[in-house]
Amino acid sequence: MVVFRNGSGSGFSRRNDNVITYMLNGQWVSRIIGLRTYKPIKPVLAVWQVTKLATDFLKPVRDFIKTGFELETKVTFLNYHNVAAEYNRLNAITGAK
Repeated sequence: MVVFRNGSGSGFSRRNDNVITYMLNGQWVSRIIGLRTYKPIKPVLAVWQVTKLATDFLKPVRDFIKTGFELETKVTFLNYHNVAAEYNRLNAITGAK
């Protein structure tokens, strides 16, 4: 399935089985959607846990991080939440291994 936006020449999104392709901030991106059919291993679970912790930490201060990371988003294709989450995951969240 292909979806055209604003006429046929302005870009489209497409889904092929469980892979969806679309334009994000001027770049074509593809991602896999759907349920996982395998049991995640411990490193994957650790990443999920850190991601949830960073997201829960940033939710109450969304307006603040939007202003604080605005300049950073100008030079990358990431949005302000992704930049803030990446920074906090690398610098603020640590744990015992």
